[in-house]
Amino acid sequence: MDIFEDLKRPNPQATKVSLKTDEDQSAVGMSVGEHNKVPFSIKSVKELAPLTLDADILTRNQDYQVWYRWKNASGDHEWHNLADEKSADIDWQYDAKKQKYNHITIPDLRKLQDYSTALKQTSKSSQSVDYLPTAAEETPYLQLQRQNTFELLVAPTEDGSTGKEVKIDPKATDQDLEDYQITTIDLAEKGNLEFTVPGQLALKPDQQKQTLYQAKFPVTIKNPWQINYRLGLGFNSQMTSPAASVLYPIESNADAATFTIDKGKLELKAVPDMDFGHFTVPEVVKGATNPLTNTGGALTVSDFRGSDTTDWSLSATTGAFKHESKSNTINGTIDFTATNDDGAKATGTLDGAKIWTSADAKTSGVSEKTVNTTDATTLTLSPQGGVVSGKYTANVTWTLDDTPTASQAS
Repeated sequence: MDIFEDLKRPNPQATKVSLKTDEDQSAVGMSVGEHNKVPFSIKSVKELAPLTLDADILTRNQDYQVWYRWKNASGDHEWHNLADEKSADIDWQYDAKKQKYNHITIPDLRKLQDYSTALKQTSKSSQSVDYLPTAAEETPYLQLQRQNTFELLVAPTEDGSTGKEVKIDPKATDQDLEDYQITTIDLAEKGNLEFTVPGQLALKPDQQKQTLYQAKFPVTIKNPWQINYRLGLGFNSQMTSPAASVLYPIESNADAATFTIDKGKLELKAVPDMDFGHFTVPEVVKGATNPLTNTGGALTVSDFRGSDTTDWSLSATTGAFKHESKSNTINGTIDFTATNDDGAKATGTLDGAKIWTSADAKTSGVSEKTVNTTDATTLTLSPQGGVVSGKYTANVTWTLDDTPTASQAS
């Protein structure tokens, strides 16, 4: 904690500035798993605890403004008005009567603009990256540091002698602002990328004399800087089998930008209605075949499940043709053909057999394909002993991955 004494300046000033952090607030993650029959558990310190700044402001019965800026490896940055920082959740405690002190709390300095996350290595343990423990618990590490200088400026909003508004130039130098108090804090944050691993595993043979592990293989990873790492855990050649083999590689891409692709759907989006025109009674009595009259009907399969899930097949079944008003029915067989200009083709008898597959459509999990009916599609009626004139309609049930969709043929 740094204490700044009252220097009897006529302007408002910060009289006490303190920084604090609580490691108990560090974000901690837990995970468990198994690799090559080796159970393991990972406890990971994933984020630094917030760096909180508190400041008392001696108001001198004046309205005031507070600005800040960072100086770091990327240069001296511009001044920012603290009142404009909406994302830092700054707590302003004002004394309504403008008595001696007001108070400001910045919950985490690292959320302020221009804070540098650049790291440099200051030291490391003697263990190499592919360190293999042999006895006691060990903690290989890399010590890393961030260097920033924080400046806090307190100034009146109005000049006491002239009554004019005091405007702070974001590009102002320390010399330009010599009439106002600037509090400077050199912030050297140190922290280890640290792995704590056991030196040996508890081994116990089972009844088949195969090696099993009695307990989880515990690993603690301290990675407050959220940087990339890869840790290989394994035995050396002097230890029990499997000799010199990596049991589990643990790695992180903490600094990488990430996104998630949600799996899409496999859908039958369009099926054709089919009209086979007119038959005469003598034709139906003897049995007859008619071509499709309303060609061009669309059959569309959409598959956006992703390139790792690409297979599908389509089949269809034709029900009995029923008279529009009477109970009479006629059985018929539809031989189906639909094509497109890309050479895709759906063809076959609509009796439950497959007529189209992903191999022919080439949707590959990332596209949609449409074929259109042609006059090669026909309806064949078997000979009938008795015939009642009128319109007959049958349901055609299409099945794609166990999802039925009905259309009509007449």
